[in-house]
Formats: sequence, structure tokens, C-alpha cells
Amino acid sequence: MPNSNNSKYEEWKIWFERHFEFLHEDVILVGWSQGAMFLLRYLTENKTPFTIKTLYLLAGAYRPIGGDGDDGGDFFTDLDTVSVLTERAERIVIMHFRG
Repeated sequence: MPNSNNSKYEEWKIWFERHFEFLHEDVILVGWSQGAMFLLRYLTENKTPFTIKTLYLLAGAYRPIGGDGDDGGDFFTDLDTVSVLTERAERIVIMHFRG
């Protein structure tokens, strides 16, 4: 994904949408860490031109922990909108560990 040292949601969104032509029906999407945060936000705000068979969200933060919330930047999602994911993917798998 673009600019990994200073990631911006809008830059990732543009890059992701540029690859839609390569994604076909019943795609499996996997997001890990900030990638999971990106997919969560993107899919709660946007529909895709392809169907998502399975969505894997691995180790993504869902809210800022302490501090001012800068860690994670503009990738955080309004948790009140998460239920829309059930309309976007046939199957959703969330894997997270809190030690």
C-alpha cells in the first residue's frame, strides 16, 4: 500500500480502487493490522463492484488506545456503522488477540 511510513486513508482508497479491475466475483479479502482497519472503514463507507465471498480482518485496532489517537490516524471507523459489513461480505472472520 502507498506511503507506509505516513499512511493516509484517502491515498490507500485511491490505490485500492485502481485494482478493482483485477478483483472478480467471490473475492477473498484479507487485511492485517492497518490493512484490516482500512478494509473495515472502506467497506462500511463504500460498496464494491464485485462480491466479497470472505472478509478476513486480522489484528486491526478498532479504537485509539490512550494518547491523542494519532496512532492509526484517519483509518479508524465509526463503530456504529460496522453492522453494514454483513451486507458487503458473505462471510466475515475477525481475528484479534489482546494479551
